Amino acid sequence: MSYIENQMDTLYIENIIKRVFDRATLFSISGMHKVSTKISLVFESFFAFKESRQTANGSKSSSSFAGIFSPGFRFQQNPGKAFQIGFTGGIYNDDPIRIPMVQWYRKF
Repeated sequence: MSYIENQMDTLYIENIIKRVFDRATLFSISGMHKVSTKISLVFESFFAFKESRQTANGSKSSSSFAGIFSPGFRFQQNPGKAFQIGFTGGIYNDDPIRIPMVQWYRKF
C-alpha cells in the first residue's frame, strides 16, 4: 500500500468516526448488587445519542443511537481476585450485537 493510499484510508476512517460521534450526548448507568458474600450481580452501560441537525445546505442530518450494556455475575474469590461472566450487548440504529464475556480481575 502506498503512502497516499494509507493517508486516504486514515482520512476516511477519521471522517466516519467524526460523523457518528460528533455532537453526541453520552451517558452511563452502572450498578452492583451483592447476592451473597462471594456473588454479585453487576450491570454496566454506555449510551450515545446523536440528534438530527440542520446542515449548511438546508438538509437534516439523521439522528442515531448507540448503546453498550453488560449484565453479568461477579464471583469474588478472595480480596484481590474476582471472576466475572456476562453478556455484553450493543445496539446501533436498531441493529443488535451480542458478545459473551469472561473477565478476570486482579489487584496489583
